[in-house]
Amino acid sequence: MTLIVNGEKIDNSLIEQQIELLKPRYQQVFKDQTPKQQQAQLLEWSKENVIEMTLLNQYARQNTPDLTEEEIQKVLEKIREKAEKQQKDDQSPDDNQNKQLREAVTQQLRVEKIINNIHSKLPEPTDRQIADYYNQNKKSFTSTELVKVSHIVKHANWQTTEDQVHRIMTQALDELNRNMPFETVVQKYSDCPEKDGDLGFIEPGKMVEEFENVAFNLGPNQVSDIFQTRFGYHIVKLYDRKPAILKPLDEVRKMITAKLKGPAERKAVENFLDNLKAKADIKET
Repeated sequence: MTLIVNGEKIDNSLIEQQIELLKPRYQQVFKDQTPKQQQAQLLEWSKENVIEMTLLNQYARQNTPDLTEEEIQKVLEKIREKAEKQQKDDQSPDDNQNKQLREAVTQQLRVEKIINNIHSKLPEPTDRQIADYYNQNKKSFTSTELVKVSHIVKHANWQTTEDQVHRIMTQALDELNRNMPFETVVQKYSDCPEKDGDLGFIEPGKMVEEFENVAFNLGPNQVSDIFQTRFGYHIVKLYDRKPAILKPLDEVRKMITAKLKGPAERKAVENFLDNLKAKADIKET
């Protein structure tokens, strides 16, 4: 089978590449289909993707947007810098390779400009639409509560029984209750005395549930009682708390604008490609 788009023969390897790219997601979403059904649908989708990319590239070559040498060189320089970092030998690309790279970059920039031009014709979201989205999704724009804590931990293992560990931790807590500096007690008793037991600011979901239940319910400079997790016995001190804060609308306006424009931008490109396909001569031989 050979796919021909407006007289241009498509290398089957391009379709095979698309199949490999789509396969992981497709197999996950459509796992109820038989392997044969999956393969047939993957082939169809892959051909569609290749046809669309070919049509877009053809359009870009025929309707060349203005490109400056500076734009081309900027992308080439980034590619060269990345290649130099990854290069394992002293071989440099020859003139033909440099020419092919320049042509590929130039074509990609043309396509990007065409897509950007399609997007630019779409209306901007109104202030009301942006405000409504902000009010309906405030949780997404609220920073996570953070607490700054230090801890003392003792592990129960083959060398130390749980009773022994609990007695040691009881002694540590007694010294803290007699106003011994937390950092000093950490160095004296903790199995993890690094940085005086300082864990820095932590957010929900980063530690085990039993630890967070204690840490996030302490007051400033408060020291916890002894508690247990699967990692051992702990004593925690809270030094600071950063409450969850809703980011102001102006700070997230650009993010919301992009979010609102996304579906319309995708639809506009789909319509553009559908129009190209309607006019195209597409054959399979």
